[in-house]
Amino acid sequence: SDSHADDYILAQKSISITATRLTDEQMDHLDQFLQRFNIHYSDEIDEQTTHLITYDTTIPFVCALSSKVVHALARHLTVLLIC
Repeated sequence: SDSHADDYILAQKSISITATRLTDEQMDHLDQFLQRFNIHYSDEIDEQTTHLITYDTTIPFVCALSSKVVHALARHLTVLLIC
């Protein structure tokens, strides 16, 4: 396939981020990131959500299965764990 066409299609897919269990400082950083790259944010997972960002200190490098994480995994979304 034509890689330039693939890049174009990828670029056209809008990113929509949801977050769970982030600290206030992490949310501030996320807000800056969202504004800088003009990325949509939603408090809840919806049809447009593409990524979920989460943070949990209970067990290092293990993602807690919050309801948002379970929902995101069920929808095959990308889940990013901040360590």
